Amino acid sequence: MGGTLSGVGCGLLLAWGLPRDLGESDFLALANGAPDLRLRLGELLKLAGRPEDAMKQYEAMIAATQPGEAQALADLKIGELLLDQGDLEKARPHGEAAIKILPKSADALKLHGRLREKLG
Repeated sequence: MGGTLSGVGCGLLLAWGLPRDLGESDFLALANGAPDLRLRLGELLKLAGRPEDAMKQYEAMIAATQPGEAQALADLKIGELLLDQGDLEKARPHGEAAIKILPKSADALKLHGRLREKLG
């Protein structure tokens, strides 16, 4: 990782009230200890076509937080990435973890439904 976040990422940075020229390393430094920013960095990386880097951010978010909503959001994002990559068996436990903690989340319900549809 390195450089500045550009394209779609730049628009999101501005929408989130962050400087346009914020570098990835700067964002990562801000995100340490702030799960919501780590989640957003993962979203930016996914939009930038870098799902492997996004996955690393979500996994780091799980490692750095206690069980609960933050981990469930990371599980949700990991499950979505894995499902998009066609890895249904790896996506399943992440989807289950997300729906257990976030049973009313539209995104968690959508992931759960997509997994049930594909896995039966």
